[in-house]
Amino acid sequence: MKSILKLFFSFGLSIYLIYGCATKEVSIPVAPVDNKTEYEEHLKKLITKLAEKNPIICSYKSSVIFDYQDEKTKVKMKGLVNKDCDNNGEVVVLGPFGVVLYNAKYKNGVLEISKDNDTLIVNEKTQNKVSEMIRYIHLLNYPGILPDETYAFREEGDKILFHKDNVSIFTEDFNIKKIVFGRITVVYNVEKGKIKEITLIQEDKNRYLRIIFN
Repeated sequence: MKSILKLFFSFGLSIYLIYGCATKEVSIPVAPVDNKTEYEEHLKKLITKLAEKNPIICSYKSSVIFDYQDEKTKVKMKGLVNKDCDNNGEVVVLGPFGVVLYNAKYKNGVLEISKDNDTLIVNEKTQNKVSEMIRYIHLLNYPGILPDETYAFREEGDKILFHKDNVSIFTEDFNIKKIVFGRITVVYNVEKGKIKEITLIQEDKNRYLRIIFN
């Protein structure tokens, strides 16, 4: 079980190492100079409608299933996620009969790790891995980010792609379906204003972490 937990939290460290550091080539047309005003006004309307259709979900408490896979490991674990809109949070991994295997809290920049209600003394490397996983709890917000007027965009039917630097936002019928941060992809499944699933994908490492909310 320790090796599984190590893999789980190592995934968060990988996000930390490449988030914001990698770029993904996306073809976005440049607005013609003579149509620049029309282009900008249309972009503003798209952004406004997108914000209205995707109200921010940043605070929740839910039982979850962690579904982790890579080339060598495939495991599902029950747990709890509790976070607020200041991105303070708690991640709990549960074992048989609801026994707490691992509990990691992140609040106001302070990390606390415990097991079976007893404080754990962990080495610096392990603590850093857990810390970065909890620090990236903001990826569990929906949406992870909304575009602004500095983004370029491309429309294709009811689908719109917004792009800026290493961030690409994919929408369908003004619902945000996927956001790419460098080499990390976050896929959202939201129904009636409630998060059903969030999946973090690291394609270059062939691994993903799916969080299923109950």
